[in-house]
Amino acid sequence: MDLAKLSPRQAAEPGAELHLKDPATGDPLYSGKTPVTITVRGGDSEVVAEKRKEIERRRAKGEEIDEAEAGAELLAAITIRWNGIGLRSTKALPCTPENAKKLYLDPDAEWICGQVGPFSRNRRNFVKNRPSG
Repeated sequence: MDLAKLSPRQAAEPGAELHLKDPATGDPLYSGKTPVTITVRGGDSEVVAEKRKEIERRRAKGEEIDEAEAGAELLAAITIRWNGIGLRSTKALPCTPENAKKLYLDPDAEWICGQVGPFSRNRRNFVKNRPSG
């Protein structure tokens, strides 16, 4: 068996869609009939490794980056797209790196980080339908 075919790094790059759940009830969220989703790369993605290195280099040069900001930058880096996301508005917020960082840093949206982070680290969300044996 070619074990390289099971590479979580390769599987992490295209991303997987997370259907956000209501933080109080656990029910899937919808904006009208549209599922509220965020598509993210997996934690094994090369994008994550590069962002971690970048943050380390900036810290080594003396830039003060607290853990919340570093976490928001990592989550923004793995965010590919989203649907049904608004921030302090029902109007759709465009998915850009800047808006993603704002979303992940917003204290009222902290629960989203609590879903996106664990989802991105769970390899099962990215390595699917692989051959057995």
